Amino acid sequence: MAIVIVCTSLSLCIWSYLKNRYLFGVVVVLAYSISCFSFFILGKEYHIPDFVAGLPKTTSEGGAVYLQGVEIHHNNCVRQGGTVQCRMTVTNRRSRQKVRLSSWRLIMKDGAVFKEYEAFRGGQEVRGMVYLELPRGSEAELEIVFFEVPENYTEILNLGFKAGSKEFGFKNINVR
Repeated sequence: MAIVIVCTSLSLCIWSYLKNRYLFGVVVVLAYSISCFSFFILGKEYHIPDFVAGLPKTTSEGGAVYLQGVEIHHNNCVRQGGTVQCRMTVTNRRSRQKVRLSSWRLIMKDGAVFKEYEAFRGGQEVRGMVYLELPRGSEAELEIVFFEVPENYTEILNLGFKAGSKEFGFKNINVR
């Protein structure tokens, strides 16, 4: 679309320049205005924000997120009272054994962000940063529990986290 807009504007400008100098001035202003407006609409239509309101740069609608040989597979999010429990499977497919995951958060459709959480690995609480030591080819079940999430939130826009200095996450998650 961008190429079509630029070529059309350019050809109209060349045509008007050959016809009449006054027409050229009017066409240049109109072509500039219309192409700016067109690019604005195109950008608004097709732009998916990389990092807006805490949204990670790398997100997955379902399935898994891969980071440096580690696969994080989102299983589901379940509500129990005022808590939302999100379960994931972390699989190490590389030779290094250490996996660090931190800054977990839920971002809801209306922009609400919930950051208070506890992490559990195989039912045992993990204090502070989720720090997993996994041999190559092994996997760990990880459960992140978010607290004080009101009952009216049934759909999560994003479940985000950090791995080192990079942002990752899963988007469009239904809470059961």
